[in-house]
Amino acid sequence: MLTNAYDELMGMLAVHCYTIGNIAWVADARYRLPLPEFLDKLKETNYDSGYGSVEFDPSIIVKLDDGSWFERAEYDGSEWWQYRYVPTCPVMVLSRGTEYSLICDEQYAELEAEYSEAQHDQYWDELEDYWVKALKL
Repeated sequence: MLTNAYDELMGMLAVHCYTIGNIAWVADARYRLPLPEFLDKLKETNYDSGYGSVEFDPSIIVKLDDGSWFERAEYDGSEWWQYRYVPTCPVMVLSRGTEYSLICDEQYAELEAEYSEAQHDQYWDELEDYWVKALKL
C-alpha cells in the first residue's frame, strides 16, 4: 500500500497538536531544505511504507518551534516519522543515601536481556548523537 509522504507528515503533526506553522526548519544530513519546496516534494511522493527496503531518506529532520522534532524511523523495512523531544529534568530530587533500583523488576530485566537488537539500537543511537550535536540540543 502506498503512503503519501505529505499526508503522513500532516497526520503526525496533528497527532502531536502541531501545524505547518510550527515547523521551524527542515534538513537532511547535508542541507537545510526550503520548507515550501520540501512540502511540495512530499505532496508528490508516494512510497511503500510497509516491509521491504527503505525508500525515504532517513536523515531528514523536521524541527519544530518548541525544540521537538520529527525524524525518520525504520524497522525491518517499515518506515514512519518518529516524534522526539528534549527531555525535561524532574523537579523532585532523590535524597542522598536513599536506596533505589534501576531495574523495574526481575521479570522485566530477563525479558530485556533476551530481546536485544544491538545493531539496530547502535545505528539509531549514532544517528541520534549526530543530530543532537548538529541541532546543538
